[in-house]
Amino acid sequence: ARQLMTEQALVDCIKSSGFAPFSPYIETQRARLYASYVFIGGHLDASLRDAVVLDIGSLEGMFLPALQSFGCFSSYHILDCMERSPDLMFHPPGGGEIHAQRHLSNIEEARLPLPDSSMDLVLLAEVLEHLMHDPMKALIEINRVLRPGGLLFITTPNVNSGESFRR
Repeated sequence: ARQLMTEQALVDCIKSSGFAPFSPYIETQRARLYASYVFIGGHLDASLRDAVVLDIGSLEGMFLPALQSFGCFSSYHILDCMERSPDLMFHPPGGGEIHAQRHLSNIEEARLPLPDSSMDLVLLAEVLEHLMHDPMKALIEINRVLRPGGLLFITTPNVNSGESFRR
């Protein structure tokens, strides 16, 4: 059985992994982020123990600390449409280093710079609602790079929440 982090431990881990500037967002969304973490953990099995992961649009790999806590990936890739440093090095609270390779591409306009069937797990967290031009093209590209039997994990904000109505 996997040992899950507590909600507070996950929030602290995310903030310490380069997301401190997003603290207000993380705090308001903590229950949903934790539910996503628990959901991901519940759907990872032995076949994803050494997964190749693609994290689309999460800036600095928001779910990387959570996946690292499950010890489930061998390679972590971040797809970003904005020019940033090419690679990232994370130092999780438990020690060690995690290397993440960043790829520059706009998922709605271009082919993903990855081979067919090369990803075991694709994360599309808090991104789908931002795809304005051709979300289907993006999903087709994700399908292309996802290996048969791979896992696609999509989250979107809850537009029915009280916070959304106040905006």
